[in-house]
Amino acid sequence: MTKELIRFIREARNRGFDDEEIRKPLIKQGWKPEIIEKALVEVEKERLRKEYRNKNRVTVYLDSEVIEILEKRAKKKLMKLPEMVEDILRRSCTNIINKPKPREQKIDDLLVTMFSKAPQGRKKKSS
Repeated sequence: MTKELIRFIREARNRGFDDEEIRKPLIKQGWKPEIIEKALVEVEKERLRKEYRNKNRVTVYLDSEVIEILEKRAKKKLMKLPEMVEDILRRSCTNIINKPKPREQKIDDLLVTMFSKAPQGRKKKSS
């Protein structure tokens, strides 16, 4: 499998040709079908890697003071800055997911609590 073949397949796909339209002329030119298939698979893997990499990328602009604080924190935890930011975001998301949701009260319960004589709120300090 040569770089020329991979480059040709990549260029043909960019121009909108499907795999069958790429295969036929290559076979006519004398390329072995096994080599063509390997090259097609390699180009597809390459495309998926790029897609995966770009899909999970986030850019965040931070003040230099914030970056210094994060770098110190990362150094204490023996991490690099990107790892530290990722860790903070991951923990933040898991805290949101695991946070218990407040129970919604029914309208009747709300009315009962509003008009009941039971004390609500903070207790007053007795002097």
